[in-house]
Amino acid sequence: MKRCKARTSKGKQCRRTAVNNTAHCKSHQRNPLQRPPDGSEFEKDVRKVLELLGYKVDPDVRVNGRQTDLYAEYWTGEICLRLMIECKDESTPVGVEEVSQFAARVQIAHRHKIDKGLIVAKRGFTKDAKTVAADAGVQAVSFDDLSNRLVHFDSYIDRVIADFDRSAVSKYYIDLSFALTEDYYGSDSHLIQRPLDDAVNRIIAAEGHNQIALLGNFGTGKSTWCRKFARDMARRYRDDHHNRIPVVVSLSDYEGKLDIQELITSTLQFTYGLQISLTVCLELQRHGRFLFIFDGFDEMATRADSEVVRDNLRQINKVAKIQENLFIITCRTHFFRDKVQAEVLKEFETLYIPEWGEAELREYLEKRFGGDWQRHFDRIRGTHNLPELAETPLFLEMIAETLPKLGDHVRRTELYQTYTANWISEQSQRKGARLTSDERAAFVQDLAVKLYRDERVSCHYSEFSSLLQSRFQITDASAMDYVQSDVRNCTFVTRTSTGHYEFRHKSFMEYFVAVAMQVQIEKADTDLLSARGIPVEIRGFLVELIEQSPPTKLLSNWWAENRETVLGGNAFTMLAALGEALTIDGAVVDDETRSAAEFLEFLRGDPRALESIYTRYFPVLRDHLARLLGDVDEARDAAQEVMLRLIEERDRLEVGTSTNFRGFLLARASNVARRRTANNHLKANRSVYIENFTEFAAQIYDHKAPSPVDILVAKEQVEGLRKAMEYAMLQLPGRQRAIVQRVFIEGRRQSDVATEFGYSRSGLSTLISRTLASIRETIRLHMRESMDEG
Repeated sequence: MKRCKARTSKGKQCRRTAVNNTAHCKSHQRNPLQRPPDGSEFEKDVRKVLELLGYKVDPDVRVNGRQTDLYAEYWTGEICLRLMIECKDESTPVGVEEVSQFAARVQIAHRHKIDKGLIVAKRGFTKDAKTVAADAGVQAVSFDDLSNRLVHFDSYIDRVIADFDRSAVSKYYIDLSFALTEDYYGSDSHLIQRPLDDAVNRIIAAEGHNQIALLGNFGTGKSTWCRKFARDMARRYRDDHHNRIPVVVSLSDYEGKLDIQELITSTLQFTYGLQISLTVCLELQRHGRFLFIFDGFDEMATRADSEVVRDNLRQINKVAKIQENLFIITCRTHFFRDKVQAEVLKEFETLYIPEWGEAELREYLEKRFGGDWQRHFDRIRGTHNLPELAETPLFLEMIAETLPKLGDHVRRTELYQTYTANWISEQSQRKGARLTSDERAAFVQDLAVKLYRDERVSCHYSEFSSLLQSRFQITDASAMDYVQSDVRNCTFVTRTSTGHYEFRHKSFMEYFVAVAMQVQIEKADTDLLSARGIPVEIRGFLVELIEQSPPTKLLSNWWAENRETVLGGNAFTMLAALGEALTIDGAVVDDETRSAAEFLEFLRGDPRALESIYTRYFPVLRDHLARLLGDVDEARDAAQEVMLRLIEERDRLEVGTSTNFRGFLLARASNVARRRTANNHLKANRSVYIENFTEFAAQIYDHKAPSPVDILVAKEQVEGLRKAMEYAMLQLPGRQRAIVQRVFIEGRRQSDVATEFGYSRSGLSTLISRTLASIRETIRLHMRESMDEG
């Protein structure tokens, strides 16, 4: 029988028996994950829940000469209920023997004024154990059941289920597909899988994945999927209360900086009427009771600058810091690339939602039209542009409703115009309607413009008065009440429980704003185009509205006369989107105009413009970077990087780059130089602590501050560290060891390694982070053991 090789905190030899070939007892296992829990943390969790339920709880109280885990009292007036509590932090359900032993202790404790025995198990009880407990008068509950008593979620769960089941979309719902990579466009169908629900459920079930990002383009059904998946999760909870409770949080409802925990709590309180406090909500999160679904992160961008968006993302990441939490975030595919950096998704397991294919189209039409589906399918497939529009679920719904009224050539704006016109007409003809179709259309447009100006997606019904008075010059109070009642009951916009109104889908607001801009352009009015940079979605609608008769001369003059303003930037972007040449009075005249015109051609993908830009600006970038970096060869590489990124991001360049294209490129070059300088500085810092050592060691540790390992290395114990690292590698499972070998020793790209081992890029990144943490811990313990033996 071997003794444990470890030493106690006082430096003495441990006297416990070694449990395996590592020559350590359970408490001194080098891998913390192999150490058994001592139960203290679980006792704290039970105590916290009981205190939130109103009990006065004391730990480690002696009853009848024996120590009990917890002693609790619950006072009702002058009556006190006294509990003796046993906490079982075990990895398997508690059996008959342990329950019987506790029941016997409770029986004796009745003489000492103990009224009830409560045994709480982390993993529940066997069926026979629960029977024994009931017969002995002992309350046996799992920890999940105990925490569920903090808030009664049954009515909430019923509402989540009913909200989706009663909606019109539930009748025609089609399972979404997904891809593990964004590069699924125009590729083989094997990259796209179905259904999305299965992939999300697999991620949820896998350990170590608590953040999921669902990225999809506009109208691909992300919000509908959130409601449907929440319904499914709610059904699971109703069947078994040990499952997670789904909570859908719509981020489009909130403006400015976000307090994430208050947002979650207020959603449960005010949207669903739950009696839950922030303290209780946080405690339930610590116990892993929720699945949060944050829907529409990109919707916040219309009201927040990039710094606020970063703050909001950091707020959401606070949810992830509660280790037991699990959450999903939805967003438009290109949002993170535009507003922050794609790197923010590295901790997420990311799935991409593609547009619908023919299989989904057939399935939807069969559900929608029954036996008549083939006729509608043939009409869509035989109409120019409709097959493309039908790839987006939102457009397909509109097509299904308006198909009989559409012509042979259908554009997106025509689809919106037909759909909204029908909608407005129906609302104006219903019983009790006060506004005509034209008046209703005018009000809806005014509402859209107001929300656009205010950078909001909703407004309170009390704000309708000013809109109606301005539009219709209503002065009579009773007439105003009638009209307000009319618009408040219009199904074109939806109402929240707080009395705020918003468009059924944000795209309808964007369409009406584009219509208003079209009217202003026809009148040479610059009001809306001067307000702010036109978002890409509105710009897309506006281009379609004016492309039949493009106002090229007007836009060129607006740009020439207002180059440093929002109006000039918007005019320039509109010309680029329309494919029009940039001229002043019919001719390209000065160098600045010529440069901007060349930039326009570059945005449209003209290879001659790209060659001209490269020839003109590469020497300028190289010389600028040489001054910043102090190295001609590195400056040449950095200039190539700037030009390459310019090409890669051509489709995503924002307005405002046309007035000073040279300054724009130099600013980009300065950013590249700062990043390269920072990286060089980081490498230099690493060499201070680990001199003459492998790059592998440099990547294992983050040497922003000295650590115990750094101190060892500084004492020239490099060889000891090398042996410890080799030992740590051997302790890894074969698959993880192979991944570390590929990435850090062979230097292969993570994207290639992810493909080889069947991971997504974000999934591999998460696995590598956990593996490196395990390596560091094993190295630390191994080297400490070596010092003890020495």
